[in-house]
Amino acid sequence: MLKSEINSNATVKQKDSAGSLRSWTSCGYTFAYWPHRGQRLLILKKTTKRTAASRKRSPERRVPVQRARAEKAIVAFSELADSEGIRWYLFGAQAVAIYGVPRTTNDIDITIQLGERSLSSIVDPLRSAGFTPLVTSEGFHRETRIYPVFHKRSGWKVDLVLAGTGIEEIFLESAHVFHFKNKEIRVVAPEHLVALKILASRPKDLEDVRGLIRIADLDHARVDETLRTLEQLLDQSDLRPVYARLRQEAKPQKLRVFTPKPRPQPTARKKPTRRKKPR
Repeated sequence: MLKSEINSNATVKQKDSAGSLRSWTSCGYTFAYWPHRGQRLLILKKTTKRTAASRKRSPERRVPVQRARAEKAIVAFSELADSEGIRWYLFGAQAVAIYGVPRTTNDIDITIQLGERSLSSIVDPLRSAGFTPLVTSEGFHRETRIYPVFHKRSGWKVDLVLAGTGIEEIFLESAHVFHFKNKEIRVVAPEHLVALKILASRPKDLEDVRGLIRIADLDHARVDETLRTLEQLLDQSDLRPVYARLRQEAKPQKLRVFTPKPRPQPTARKKPTRRKKPR
């Protein structure tokens, strides 16, 4: 059994049979970590009131908790999509993180294809799965083709993007499948993810592309073909040059090999001769 005691000074004393509890106080909160239970971070108690002089909490401590909650929302939508026969794939910052590039975000981006079904036909199933619509205006959905919902259990906002015909059909067909908690998570292919990020061209999107170029094993010809298709659809010609520039920036620089000079061998020191004093 775990016994805990938190006194008025916010010091923590906890022991159990499997291991010891490590705790520390930072920014007015008491944190705890059990080595034998894995890397799990818990906030036990708010100890003091934050002031202007308090240090900001490090975002790295919240990343594992955020990731677990995001996975909960993604798995919930995967179960809904399987039961309703909805084709879908994950894209955006969550897809970038799945491919290995560290990324923080406040929402989840999912593209869905309803086929001949109307959007109103999945509103009730979404509510039953714990997804609450944030915007009910049909004009907003028609203009933006986005249906934002909120997953109450995980606390995450999910943007459902309505797929059209054409290139998004290719993205659906070539999506990669990952398994998490016995559920299939469909993620847009990394080459198509790079193309979408270049199309957005925000500073954080371009930084995501640099990270994917360094980490993911990309088919550069496939990326170039996707960008060419997007340029033809949008009647522009500035997407492929951006990718070429990012590839050049992401190339690993040649390291200068430092060869230390050999140290000179120490010479034997002669013993000093003592002069004989004259008698």
